[in-house]
Amino acid sequence: MTAEVKPAGLSGVPGRLSVLGMFVLSLAASSPSLGQSTADNFRADAAASANSNGAGILFDKLFSTYHSQALFRYGGDGPGFRYDIGQSFRSALIRTNTNLITDEETFRASFRLRPGEPIEPRTIANLYVLSDRRGFGLSNVSSYSIHTGAVIRPAGVLTVEPMIGYRSDRQSDITDQGISYLVRMDADSLDYAGTVSAVGGSWEYNRLDPRIIEMRNARLTSSKTFPGDSRNTLELRYYRNRRDFYTRADDGVAQEYGVDRNIETRAEDLFAVRDSLLYNVAADFSLALNAGVLSRGIGRESKYKSYSDPGTPVLNSTVDELTIGGELSAAWAVSASLDGRLAIVLQERNETHRVEDDDGYLEPAVDSIRRIQERMNNVARRTTMAVAADFRPSGSHQVEVSGSGSILRYDTQSDLNTDDRDELRYVANITSRHRLSRYLAMTLAADITLAHLVYLSASRSADNTWNRILRLSPHLAWTPDRAFSSSNRFEVLANYTVYDFDSPGTGVRSFVFRQFAFSDSTVWSLTRRIAVEWSSYVRLYERGNLRWEDFSENPVSYFEDFTHIGMVRYAATSALIFSLGIRYFSQMRFDYAGSRRVPQHFLRSVGPATGIEWSVSTRTALLVRGWYERQSRTGLPDRGIANITMSLNVSL
Repeated sequence: MTAEVKPAGLSGVPGRLSVLGMFVLSLAASSPSLGQSTADNFRADAAASANSNGAGILFDKLFSTYHSQALFRYGGDGPGFRYDIGQSFRSALIRTNTNLITDEETFRASFRLRPGEPIEPRTIANLYVLSDRRGFGLSNVSSYSIHTGAVIRPAGVLTVEPMIGYRSDRQSDITDQGISYLVRMDADSLDYAGTVSAVGGSWEYNRLDPRIIEMRNARLTSSKTFPGDSRNTLELRYYRNRRDFYTRADDGVAQEYGVDRNIETRAEDLFAVRDSLLYNVAADFSLALNAGVLSRGIGRESKYKSYSDPGTPVLNSTVDELTIGGELSAAWAVSASLDGRLAIVLQERNETHRVEDDDGYLEPAVDSIRRIQERMNNVARRTTMAVAADFRPSGSHQVEVSGSGSILRYDTQSDLNTDDRDELRYVANITSRHRLSRYLAMTLAADITLAHLVYLSASRSADNTWNRILRLSPHLAWTPDRAFSSSNRFEVLANYTVYDFDSPGTGVRSFVFRQFAFSDSTVWSLTRRIAVEWSSYVRLYERGNLRWEDFSENPVSYFEDFTHIGMVRYAATSALIFSLGIRYFSQMRFDYAGSRRVPQHFLRSVGPATGIEWSVSTRTALLVRGWYERQSRTGLPDRGIANITMSLNVSL
């Protein structure tokens, strides 16, 4: 198996690649067993154990940033009961002149009597703590709750879970507590005249005097299958989330109500309807029609208001969003080796910002805020058409062709808002895959993106641009035998951004970004115990000013990035693997004096790397990686940095 090095920064956005980014890239370029980062392995193991008992610990240090995570889950059955416990802890430390520390912990425990019975008593406890020393407004909060009730199954497909409990919530150094209600309901496989439906929902209400926390959601899915395997599905969803937050009280509120904290209520309401119809016209031809409506509203209001300064109003505000859209698609299997797809998508979104009138404030001040809110009102309409075809002339060859065109019309109602614009975008891609022999496979991909941005206001017309991106990317995979494999990828990319009104007087300059990238990943198993791995990533890129009329450019800066990683892996046993190697990264930046490149900045980092993978048992795995780098930079003294990542996963 060959581990691929995936080139970074291929989107065509110019800029300097950081050392940290290159080391993260090089970490992902290791051997099959080292092909994922420790954090990725940790998350994958944690996700795999989501329904099983287990524990995991992760620690890593990258430069001056430290991360640690711990996960624990354990559940079991006893005589007539079931218990489940889960805990997660995450911590981050950034060492600066003032250390920045963030800790986050969640805990959940549940206890059930007579699991699976028609009436199942249940108790649930939850805990959440967030501590962030960066000083943000909502960065130090905590909440814990305990609920007790029962799961009631009055019918085979219906489940109702009423619960009552207690909740304590701390925010802005104020702790509120009170009664909490929780109700859940689910019913699936409801069959009526061939229509199969599922319905569910929940309601949670926490009265934490003087604050309220409330969540509601409901969903309904109904599906009917017709002859010929055609199918229609209707989905309805409702959601409400209300939160009360403490905010600093202004001087008027503090003097009038005797409080130093105001309470701001933020409530979101959402309702969505969607219908999907799949109609099989023939065995090789099908049509699909999807249409939906989504209504969303977000409101903000303050509990305390002071009218001591009527010229500075504090008004309740609402943002309403209505989205209507539909999609018509067709799929046609022309033959056993050729099939195609066509899709047309229409969508319109209307966003309205408004404030509530308040007679306690001066009308001119209220009108001023109202106009500011109304400036953000907008309507966005997007139309998209996409086509794709897949041609398989043989089992060893495949060609995929796709393309799409879309237009976005963004209109605002206010004459003071100059963000009205049209965006036109075309995307085309062709990918050819060939198995040349049992040892050699080749993929060739080419794509082009054309985007035209046009502002309708004359004051913004200087920002009108054409963006053209062209990319060619061949890939070769060579596996002459089971002991040797090599993967090589090349890429040539060009990004041209051209302003419609480009002149020295406007201060706007069109630019070009070009890049060549090459990556190589090779694994050679010398013996059953010893393997050699090598990966390289080379990236050469240049940015310059562009004159599109005569297609000439004035180069501005040029970069050369090189990353090389060599590792030797030794399997002492099938459960214990050691690795040792070297990591190298360098970046050179050049400016231009005429057509001559002038070195401006150099960065080099080199050092040893090592790792240990130990499957202590079938239930326990330990992974440790470390590397030391010696950095040399232009104009700065050399420095050494030690980095380490470690994870321990245990299945209980």
